[in-house]
Parts: sequence; structure tokens; C-alpha cells
Amino acid sequence: MTVDAGFVWWSFALANSVNIVVALMFWARMRRPVAEDRFATASMLLGIPAALLAAAGITSNQPPMAWLVVGGWAVFALMTWIVDHVVEIEFRQPKRLGILVPFLVLFYLPLLGMAIVQLTNGVVPWAITSTTFLIAFSLSLWSTRSLGY
Repeated sequence: MTVDAGFVWWSFALANSVNIVVALMFWARMRRPVAEDRFATASMLLGIPAALLAAAGITSNQPPMAWLVVGGWAVFALMTWIVDHVVEIEFRQPKRLGILVPFLVLFYLPLLGMAIVQLTNGVVPWAITSTTFLIAFSLSLWSTRSLGY
């Protein structure tokens, strides 16, 4: 089963949008804390097109890996909204591993998966998406280390 070219290009746009917004969020956490919430909100809002793209992937019989990774971002965005804004559970500081571990898995797996799926779109889209992922990942490590989380 092959991935539809239109689906994979929308996945490319979503993956890079998420990676760029997430990178900006981690950068803001260290340099412009007032802007961090804006980027965090933007990353959660990207869960909406992720959910729509996952639904489109399911209904158009795309391979499961293609829609699971974008659906994973939608699940992460919903989980973030519930934990941070509905029930307001603090789990980052102090660390609550029962929430933090699934949170981190749901954060990084879709980002990495969306980069891997881009291989079906060609080496250049894969390289671009992998690069934006690595930038976001590096900034997450840098901000975590810099702020002592």
C-alpha cells in the first residue's frame, strides 16, 4: 500500500509547522518567557489539522503509519490541553512520572514519526522534516538543561 502524494504533502506541511512552532516554544522558554505560552497554544491548535489529516488518512485507506503519527500529535495536543488547562495538573516540576513519561512519549513519537513518513515523499522532504525535528529536539534539550528541569 502506498501513501497518497496529497496526503504526504499535507503531512509534510503539518510536521514542519509543528516542529517550527515547538522549536520557537523552547527558544521562547529560555529567551522570551512571555511568548512561550503563545507558541504552546499554537502547538496545541495544530492538533486540529492533525486530527483532520488523520481522519482523512483513515477514510482514504492510507497506510496506518501515515495517519497514526499525525493522529498521535492530535492525541498529544488534546492531552496537553486537558492536563494543562482543564484539570490543571502540574507534572513537570515536581516531576510526576506517571504523567510525564506518557506525555514525553506522545510528544516525541509523533514528531519523529512524521519525519520518518516523509521518506515516502522523497529524500529532500525527509531531510527538511528531519532537520526541523532535530532543531526542535535540540532546543528542548537545551531549554531543559538551561532551566534545570
